Amino acid sequence: MKIAAKQLDSFLKSLPASIQAALIYGPDAGQVEERAAVLTTAILGESAKDPFCLTILDAAQVKESPSRLLDGLSSMSLLGGRQLVRVRDASDSIADIIAQAYSGGKPLGNFLLLTAGDLPARGALRKLFEGSKTAMAALACYKDEGQGLTVLIRSTLSAGGKQADTDTLTYLAQALTGDRQLIRGDLEKLLLYMGDEPRITLEDARAAVGDAAEGDVDALINAVASGNFPVADRMMGRLLHEGVAPIQLIRSFSRYFQQLYRLAAEMTHGRSADSVIEAIKPPMFYKQVPFTRQHLQSWDLPALEVALRLLTEGEIACKTTGANPGLMISQMSLKLAAMARRKAASRAAA
Repeated sequence: MKIAAKQLDSFLKSLPASIQAALIYGPDAGQVEERAAVLTTAILGESAKDPFCLTILDAAQVKESPSRLLDGLSSMSLLGGRQLVRVRDASDSIADIIAQAYSGGKPLGNFLLLTAGDLPARGALRKLFEGSKTAMAALACYKDEGQGLTVLIRSTLSAGGKQADTDTLTYLAQALTGDRQLIRGDLEKLLLYMGDEPRITLEDARAAVGDAAEGDVDALINAVASGNFPVADRMMGRLLHEGVAPIQLIRSFSRYFQQLYRLAAEMTHGRSADSVIEAIKPPMFYKQVPFTRQHLQSWDLPALEVALRLLTEGEIACKTTGANPGLMISQMSLKLAAMARRKAASRAAA
């Protein structure tokens, strides 16, 4: 059976007795591990940390020796009670072995937990678990975003005895990226930073969660939007060398240029740059304000539309072509910087 994302928590809290095996997979490795730990505790209870109740294999071991899996699923604990067999890095290569193990239709005694990264929708392993009516369950773990990410942030802060207003939650939802373990790690850092103070302000969140990498990305975007070729080229090379994903950079550019587009659109109704910037919720970081004011003077709506179209095409190309994504984002940033320089020069000439 296939468990919907909104049902994952309730499913793990009240695991149906008929379930004999579960597949937890997805691109969010941190969430996969977190949910695997919850399920392990649900099956083993206080014995979850007992090595005699838990057998851990990887897909290569199962493929090389299927009998190891069958032995683990059918063995009996010396102390009694149910055991759990976990197979890490599961893939379609062991789907037939799993299917054969459960072909008899009778419970094998112990629980099987498979964990994996992202799996193809039409792959054999997902088909096996999603197609089962009662004995098997497939749980997908996708990266937290949107409302789901906000709920995760709010619940984590609440569990730590803290509260945050809407602006602060919005900032955290925009600033926190990566898998669930990374997000929880940043939130734990924020909780430690706050000490005994119960309310988290926007300034607190920025001080605790903001890091050098985030500042470098902002500096890159500002350099590009200002037409500063030397700084843009230097910052791009540094960020790519430090391992920042090109797709992350493209999305950061897109968010900022979308914001510029919204602000520029509001200015067409006679409002000043300062007034539209002051109305932003949550408030713009004060160090960013002069850059955005300058960018609104250089970029008009037609130019911003071209920039956003270029960024959208770049993101699609990064996902669908074999081109070097680092080279693509570097060339794209130089094109945007050239546009910014031409717009600034034309404004100055006018």
